[in-house]
Order: sequence, then C-alpha cells, then structure tokens
Amino acid sequence: MEEQYQLLSEIIFNNQKWKAKVIVVEKQSPKPSRQGNGRYQHLMLMDTQGSTIQASLYDSNITAFEDQLVLGKTYTISKAYVKNNMTNYRYSTGSLQWTISGETRIEELNEDNLEFVFSTYQLTQFHELEQYMDTDADLNILAVAVDMTPKRLIQSKDGNQIWLQDIILLDMNFKTMVLTLWNSFVDRECLLIANIIDKKPVIFTTRLKITSLFGLKLSMKVHSTFFINTPFNSVKQMTEWIRTNFIKIDDFVFKKSYMNKSPTNLSPPVRSKFTPIQNLQERLLTRQFYWVNGTATTDKIDSKSWTRAYVQLSDVTGSISANAIGEPVEKLLFTTSESLMEETKFGSKTNFEATIKKMQDTERAFYSKALQNEPNSSSYKFDIIFVTDFDHPSPGQEI
Repeated sequence: MEEQYQLLSEIIFNNQKWKAKVIVVEKQSPKPSRQGNGRYQHLMLMDTQGSTIQASLYDSNITAFEDQLVLGKTYTISKAYVKNNMTNYRYSTGSLQWTISGETRIEELNEDNLEFVFSTYQLTQFHELEQYMDTDADLNILAVAVDMTPKRLIQSKDGNQIWLQDIILLDMNFKTMVLTLWNSFVDRECLLIANIIDKKPVIFTTRLKITSLFGLKLSMKVHSTFFINTPFNSVKQMTEWIRTNFIKIDDFVFKKSYMNKSPTNLSPPVRSKFTPIQNLQERLLTRQFYWVNGTATTDKIDSKSWTRAYVQLSDVTGSISANAIGEPVEKLLFTTSESLMEETKFGSKTNFEATIKKMQDTERAFYSKALQNEPNSSSYKFDIIFVTDFDHPSPGQEI
C-alpha cells in the first residue's frame, strides 16, 4: 500500500503526528544569530502541490544535517517542531514554520521532481528586465555564466565592509547582463562557479532584483538561490546550445566587449507615468525613483573631468535641483567627457556654450532617485540616473 503523506496545508500548529513529502527549493548559508551566540540556517521546502514552508536549523543541527536536505532533492520529514512564523524573523510569507532538530526524522526519496519545481517559477528574459527596474519584484533568470570579475571589498553606508563579485551572464541571443553577488554568496556560489567557469555553467537563479545604479544590473537578495548545472530540461537545452556555439562563446569572452562602457538605453514610460515636478517638492515621498520630463539648466559642471554636473530640472509645474555623475552627464551634454576635455583644453568655449543652450532647449525624460536629506524630512536631494530622449513629451503630465 502506498504511503500517505500530509500536504503542508494539512499540518497545523503544534501538531507532531504527521509525515510530509517535500522538495528542497531554497537553502541559505548558515548565519550568526542577532545575539551573536549561535547560528541559524533557513530552508524553503515545497510539497507536490506547490505550497511552501520555511524550515530552520540551529547550531549543532546545522552540522548534523549538512549532507542532508540537498537543494533540489525530495525527502520525507516527520517530527519537526511546528510553530508560528514570527513576523520579526519571517523568511517566508506563510503563517507557520518548522524547526528541524535531532528528533526530526528525514529520509531521502529516489524521486526526480525537478521539472515540477522548475514549473513553479516564471522566467524573466533579459529584454524584459527594464520593466522591473528598482522594484521589489523577485526575478528568476536562466543564463550561462561566461566570466567573472575579481572580488572587491567596499564599505557600506553603515560602515560595514562587504565583499562583492560580478558574474557575467549570457543568454542565447548573445545578450549579456552583470549579476552582483555579495558576502556569503561570494564565499560559496562564486567559488563554485569560478571552479567551472571555463566550462560555461548554466545557472538558474531565483529571487533576484534589477537595479539602475551605474546602468542596469542584476543583484541578488538575501534569499536568492542558485541552481548550478541542475538537470532541468531547460538547462539541458541551454547546455546543448553551449556545445553547438562553444567556439563563438569563447571568442566572445576573449574579446570581452561586454566590459567596454556603452550607453544605457531605456525606454521612457508612457506619459501617464511621468511625475509633475511640483509633486516632488516639500512633501514626504512614497517611493525612491521617479520619471520626470522637461528641460535641464546647468548650475555647475566639473570642468576638470566633465563627469559631474549640478542642474535644475524644470517642467511647467516647477523645478528641482539634481546631481548627475558619469554617463548621465554625457547624456545631458550630448557628448562624451573625453570630447569635452579635448574641446576645452585650449580655452575654447564656443562649442560648450552651444551645447549648454541645446541642453536648455531640449525636452527629455529623466529617471531620478530621491534621497531624504534627513530622516522623516520632506526635503530631498535628487540624483539623475538616466537621461533619454522622448519625442514631443508633455512636461509635467500625469494622470
């Protein structure tokens, strides 16, 4: 007689008389507790109906179960402690969570449920990423890892030091995207990928985000999960594409054209998505990023490097001060910083003055980030992230 298992939805708080069949779909690195006197590790488990539950291990149990509960494999689990999923420490959206301890019974099943797991995720293609820029959307990406940058140490705003490393991803249209990993992901996932990068591994990554800082880039979240060369059917198809195109991919990586600076091209939103500038003045804002359309007037430009500018953004409703660094400055001035340095090094200002006038007379779309000057303040400073042309915009129009 086939053994009966409880679905996750059938397991209730404080009940120990159950046995579930689950697949490990997320497994995070162990982390130190907030009190600093222990460790914890979070997992996400999925039943055959697609329901999920958070499971946690603590201290010595992390080591005890280190070789069990492997990502992508199927297990039966019983005698895990079922408790309420506390809001302050919640890793998943469900109301319950499990604690796995020495009393928990775990048995691996010889079942392949990978295609079912893969079917529960919606893939996002590279050309679709822009629409999710600077949102909280969880993005799932399938791509080839073709190159990596050296890891680097930076200092965060709160003074902590963070290790970062970039992976260059390639899709089957030979489009690339940079994925930035940090901290424990550098020590674990980056190391695993670096050991096989010459073989061009296929990675399926969940819960990523797309950011606009210094161009469109993918970045991991705390709960991102990496399936590396996991034999999903889609991974097998991409692996076959790699075999067919390996010489072309190798040549592509050798030339490293993806490392060269190129302008970021964004599509401005429909007119109803622009924010009138008066709506950004003297009020608490509900989000960080805004599209505005209008004109720019220079307050000050760094004439040594031509890579920083202070401007006034204006539409028919008002104006705000904004700061631009790097590529947005070049877009503002319709040229490159190198060209401006060459034109002005002998003291000539004729072309520069013409450029400034053109900038002031040209209506364009500006993607800007609002930063509070002080906590709970209605006073903001604005950074220009992107500048793009927009045919015949209507300044300040918003529905």
